[in-house]
Amino acid sequence: MKTAHSCKVWTLSSDRNEYERFAYLLGKPDEGGLSIASFNELLQERAVSAYDAPCSVTIVHDPCDIRKPYSQQMECLDTVRSLQGQTINGYQTFNSVVLEKDRMHLAGCMPYSRKEGGAGATCDEKALMFSQMKDISLAFKADHPERVVCHVIDREADDAEFFRFIDQELHDRFVIRLKLNRNSDVKAWDDKGQREVWLKLAKKPLDNRFEQVYQEFRWKGRTYRQARAVVSHEHIHIGNGWYWVVRVELLDKPIFSDPMLLVTNHRVRCFRRCSASSLPRSWGEKGSLVSSSPNHFRMSTINKSALLCRWSLAPWL
Repeated sequence: MKTAHSCKVWTLSSDRNEYERFAYLLGKPDEGGLSIASFNELLQERAVSAYDAPCSVTIVHDPCDIRKPYSQQMECLDTVRSLQGQTINGYQTFNSVVLEKDRMHLAGCMPYSRKEGGAGATCDEKALMFSQMKDISLAFKADHPERVVCHVIDREADDAEFFRFIDQELHDRFVIRLKLNRNSDVKAWDDKGQREVWLKLAKKPLDNRFEQVYQEFRWKGRTYRQARAVVSHEHIHIGNGWYWVVRVELLDKPIFSDPMLLVTNHRVRCFRRCSASSLPRSWGEKGSLVSSSPNHFRMSTINKSALLCRWSLAPWL
């Protein structure tokens, strides 16, 4: 397809016989031909065989839309958001990428439609995500049962079911970005409403606080020098259990207007002075952090949330 610059079967076929073989293979049912399940099994096998570190692995999970704005009659055609925020036709996907130093390995890609199953039926998106996460986790621990698997996910996983599934069923670690409107475990008096309300986690004073100056911070084509961050953390009850919550705030620089909230099921050790190493460019093109000390940051991703997980939380896990 890459060489021929086409996805058309008749263009890719050298003769009629090859065309008929392709058509037969693509037309088979899932158990006999190409399927999402068999494709993901192959991706997992290749990702596991290509991964060198036996001790731990970081897997970034991220949903992505397939936008089909001009399609009208495709099977189970769903709706997604365009880059301008408009509702258009398309499909959803759930993707999993394994990070390794200067390389990335695609370990799973699950396209789906919320309209699958016929009229009135809805697709169980959470079940699809859990299934893919479980398959990848088991694949990486098959030959190395002691291997530590860490799942890094954005705000779509700010859900008690995600916390419980990864922690209690997979027995893996997770770092998940929380929504800014997430409530804390304490209440405060609301003068306007004249009643007690749950205090937002973004506003709650956390027990532990640490300030870090980063020599160089690159974000969206700009470089910020001597960027100062305040990182706070506390072990609190959130969702359905006790987890460590970390809040990251960048000061003095107009980089992010809101703090970033993270939750993890792995103990956050006492803060210590550390600095970030230079991050491989292949881990993400949206930003990087450069400092003087190597081997501190192991978590990474292709989006803002896990990129910040990498330089804010990893040194203290």
